[in-house]
Formats: sequence, structure tokens, C-alpha cells
Amino acid sequence: MGSQGLDFSFYDNFYHLRSDWRSMQVELRQEDYLSGKYLEILRRGHEIVEKEGAIEFWRIRNKRLSDVLTTGSDILIVSSRVIEILERYGLMGWRKFKVVIKDERKGVISEGYWGISVVSNILRNRWDLYREIVEERLDGTKKIRKFGWYFEPEDWDGSDFNLLDGISLIVTKRVKDVFEKEKVKNISIKSVHDISV
Repeated sequence: MGSQGLDFSFYDNFYHLRSDWRSMQVELRQEDYLSGKYLEILRRGHEIVEKEGAIEFWRIRNKRLSDVLTTGSDILIVSSRVIEILERYGLMGWRKFKVVIKDERKGVISEGYWGISVVSNILRNRWDLYREIVEERLDGTKKIRKFGWYFEPEDWDGSDFNLLDGISLIVTKRVKDVFEKEKVKNISIKSVHDISV
């Protein structure tokens, strides 16, 4: 259903956070994506590291290190500076895990980065809730576009870091405001209202 008669102001507090494309791009091994291990890492990276040691990410392109490295997924790889910010502001719903950044030719590039596990409740997406915007085309026809990554409000446990359907990283306005204040680099934050469905 569309937004008729519904109050969406609850969702003003939520944003999709992911790395931008301006820093070094790193990835897990292909088999970790194919096996689904990357989803385990997103939820339980801290537990995996306790058993197996630091998780390896491999440089794909770009040499520039930043506060947040580009992963092409919602796994956040962040600098020690970002971890200190998360801890200082008491942001909730995450755990850190050790990662090693490697290069095929150079070996270890950096051990100063951390992964973020999201340990809060999983938010269930409500695909039947959305906002509709009608766009008029040059030829006079109209196109209806649907927007909004909405979820069951009762799923939210008050955490600042959350996963929508166990995959997409959703953060609170508090995270957005802190990251903007501290000038955390190489992130993309978009309101859940503005995401196309």
C-alpha cells in the first residue's frame, strides 16, 4: 500500500549508511561471497575473529586509505579513529572485529582497520509500505515511482546500528549527526525515505 493515511515520521530518524567509492576498495575472497560467509561476518564478525583470527580483506583498486574503506557491500571497514568516535559517543548495536588489509603483490598493507558487526535486532522490511511520487514525462505520460525502506517499528530495539532484512545497514540520525560533526570521510548516508524500491 502507499502512504495514504499513514504517519511516516517515525522513520525520519533512520538512514542507510554505506561506504562511498572514493577510497581504497577492498573485498573478501570470492568464495566468502559465494558461500554466504559475508552475511555471517556482517552479523558475527567479532565471533568469527575469536575463533579464526583477523579477517582478510584484499585490495581491488585505489591506494588511498580513508576513515571508511569501500567494500561494495554493507560491511563497514573503518579506521581506529572511527572506532574511537563510536566508543566516545556511546553509539549502540555494533561490535568491532580485527581485519587485515592485504594486496596480492605487497602482502599486508594495513592492520589499523576494524570491521563492524551489527548485533542489534534484525529489522523486517515492509515492502507493502512506500511513498509514491508521480513524475510527468516530456511526452505527457506519467510514471509512478516508489520510495522508502520501511520496517516493523517494533523490531527496532533502540540501537544506533541495525540491519534491514539482515543485509542493509540502517543507522539512526544520531550516527549521521556524529559522523558529520567528526567529519568521517568516505561515507554515503541517505534517508530511508529517499531510497527507491
